[in-house]
This record gives sequence, C-alpha cells and structure tokens, in this order.
Amino acid sequence: MTPLDVGTSAMINNGTVQLGVNPAADLNVAGGGTCAKSRNYDDHYGHGTHAAGIVGALDNHIGVVGVAPGANMFGVKVLDDEGNGTTRELLCGIDWVTTTRTDSDPRNDIDVANLSLGGVGTDDGHCGEADGDILHQAICKSVSKGVTYVVAAGNDHEDASHLIPAAYNEVITVSALADSDGRPGGKGGSPACRADQDDTLADFSNYGPAIDLIAPGVCIFSTMPMDSTKLGDSGGYGTLTGTSFAAPHVAGAAALWISKHRGATPAQVRQALIDAGNYNWNNMDDPDGIKEPLVDVSSF
Repeated sequence: MTPLDVGTSAMINNGTVQLGVNPAADLNVAGGGTCAKSRNYDDHYGHGTHAAGIVGALDNHIGVVGVAPGANMFGVKVLDDEGNGTTRELLCGIDWVTTTRTDSDPRNDIDVANLSLGGVGTDDGHCGEADGDILHQAICKSVSKGVTYVVAAGNDHEDASHLIPAAYNEVITVSALADSDGRPGGKGGSPACRADQDDTLADFSNYGPAIDLIAPGVCIFSTMPMDSTKLGDSGGYGTLTGTSFAAPHVAGAAALWISKHRGATPAQVRQALIDAGNYNWNNMDDPDGIKEPLVDVSSF
C-alpha cells in the first residue's frame, strides 16, 4: 500500500494525497501541493496517477473512463518518487486537504479524499484522543469539516482492524474484489494479470468488521505518468493490483453521490454508498464471514 488520493465529480473538487498526480491528458488536474521532498506535486512513480484515473479519468474517447468522469483532481504529494515518506509529511497532506474547507475560497473545497496507505494501529473509539494517535486526530478534524475519506483496507490478507487508517470508524474502508469480466456470476475465469477467482475477495485483500465496501482491485487498467518506470509502465496507462486501486472506485462513487446531494455529511455519504451497494459476489473465501456490499453507482 501507498498513501493517499482524493476524487470527486465534475462539480466537486478532489485531492490526491500520496505520490501526487501527473497532469496526464486523460485527467482534469486543477492544482495541488507538495509535502514531500519535491518541488511540485507531479507523480513520477505512478501510484497516485493510477488511482486518480480510476476516480475521474475523462470520458473523451481515449484511454479509460473514471467512475466520476472529469472530476477535478488536486494532487497532494506526501511521498517521494521512490514511494517513501514520513508521518509528518502525511499529516501535512491531510492538513492541506482540510485547509481547503476552512479558507475563504469555496471553489477549492475538497469533498472526497482517498487514502491508499497504512500502518499498524487500532481505533481507540475517541478520534485518537485516548491513545494519542495524531493521524486519527487529523482525519477526524478533516471529516468534521466535511471531507469524506475513503481508505484502502490493505494487502496482507489479515484483519483490517489492526491497520490504520483502515481501522478508523470515521472513514470508508474498502477491500478488493477479484473481477475479470465486470459481470456478476463468477463465470469470467481468472483475471488477466494474476491467478484468482472471478467475483470473490481478492486473495491478498484484508477483511474484517472494519470493512464498509468491496470494489474491484485486481488487474485494474488506468492512467500512469508518461515518464514512470517505477511500476513497470511508461506509456500513459498501465495495470496495477491492490486495495489501493479498489478504494478509488468508491471515492469516485462518493463524488457522484455528493454531486447530487450537496451539503451531505461524510456519515451520510458513507451510509448512502452502503445502501446503494449490491451483493452480487461470492464471499466463500472471505475469512470473516461478513458479506459487505459491492460498490454500485447504477442508482445514482
């Protein structure tokens, strides 16, 4: 897993807090900032740009189409071009997002933040005030200002309740579905880039009661920086796997819903996405026995 991304629909601003975003032709990058050891928020690694394309790649007859096509992207870079960073840099990125909600310019308000990162920890049930978790405190502050946080569950095939920020109750935590054909029924065979079973929990995905939704996260084709070689793709598009790429599907769904329900609270957004989800997947290999809803925007 790696750090953070934010997405929203064409009427909503969104930010990517992690490795930044590369202003590719297929993305609507409105701006951003850097908290990493970098002069700008450009992504030369690929993780942030790939997630951003899932959220909101343009519907322009080239490449791919995001869940919320044309979403305004704000890249907030908290990791360097090798994928390394510190808690201080991550907190800086979250504060950058929060500030858009508290400054005098309503046009830059970020509504949805997608976090594809993780570390060991738990939820103290008190927004980090009981156990001194400064990351939890920062996210709770941001949520209180109206930012909906969507978080990757993690890729260790373990209980996500032991990983932060996935464990936090204030965020929407997303596990990964192996889906090879975009259709229910489990008849698509193994995904193209790795062995797994269609319409089941991805064999690497974390699970547990902290999970709110499941979304496709195996062999996901999306945008990449033209100069990226770190993840093996350098042609503007590429295929990656992980809960880091399941979460942006839900961030895009959140953006779509917010675009039609302006002023909704993060708690309302979370419940709306859960209520809209379907159960057309097979949880036979999900160790927790909990069948969380699969993200579904067909009713939006």
